[in-house]
Amino acid sequence: MNQVGVGFIGCGDVASIHQTALSRIPSAKLMAVFDLDEGRRQKLGAKAGARVCRSADELISAEGVDAVFVLTPEAAHHENVVRALSRGKHTFVEKPVSFSREQILHWIQLSVQNSCQVVPAHNYIHDSTLRSAKEMIAGGRLGDIHLFWMLFMLVLPPEIRSRIPGPLREVMIHHFYSLLYLVGKPLSVMATQSDFSGRGSRQADQAMVVCNMPGGGLATLFASFSVDDLTSDPWTVIYKVIGTCGSTAHSWSQSRLAERPQPIWDLPAYWATFEQEDRYFIEQCVLEGKPPLSRMQDALTCLELLDAAEKSIESGALQAL
Repeated sequence: MNQVGVGFIGCGDVASIHQTALSRIPSAKLMAVFDLDEGRRQKLGAKAGARVCRSADELISAEGVDAVFVLTPEAAHHENVVRALSRGKHTFVEKPVSFSREQILHWIQLSVQNSCQVVPAHNYIHDSTLRSAKEMIAGGRLGDIHLFWMLFMLVLPPEIRSRIPGPLREVMIHHFYSLLYLVGKPLSVMATQSDFSGRGSRQADQAMVVCNMPGGGLATLFASFSVDDLTSDPWTVIYKVIGTCGSTAHSWSQSRLAERPQPIWDLPAYWATFEQEDRYFIEQCVLEGKPPLSRMQDALTCLELLDAAEKSIESGALQAL
């Protein structure tokens, strides 16, 4: 097999991003799409030249579909992931993959039983700069890691902000899996948040998690939906890893676009991670059988980190992992 046929379950905004990414990957072809909303599935199918299916089962059984992208809202992930894995399809699951440990464990079991991969959509770490940083850290070139920082600041349009949770649940999944990828699992976490708009705990505007790392290092994870950084070197998305023998940094702010493909993003670095992620899944995971950069076991640990952070906010106390 030198080209992987892909099926999309879910045809919303993120599906459109993945369709664009796959169109740039010669070893992938979008073969079929399905969405409960007929208008969305017809629109994406026409754009991609893909078969429009009337059910998820029809899509999974469609001729030429080797891998399935589950791109629905999180509440519908489990049933569709189980469908795909039960038919032996390599399965890619958008973030957040699930808020249920039992569901994720079931997926891992099914993937082993049916000799197929199930991969979380952890796109940020596929950036080439972060992959180089990972090599330097793993190779000991930065020495002992004392500090890890990941910052995210972006004001969201009201129509988006009103329908999503706060940054702890909506965006800090990226912080958690980036932390695991680059420097490992913390020993304990302390978290806090602020709610300027009065939406309540689950929709608070800002969140911060401070992690105690093995060896004594600290990791600080911060995200805000309430302010933009308007300085000449904005903290829109920033990574820093500081060790005893060296440091590395990564920012999304080197380039910007006049045209925004979506209301909130004019940053090419964001869009590039989808193509890099999809290319790795197709070429390395599906065609070569290699493990993903981030596994479902990492998704389980991210869920553990989220639970500990929420307990810390509620109790005001440090939470051990």
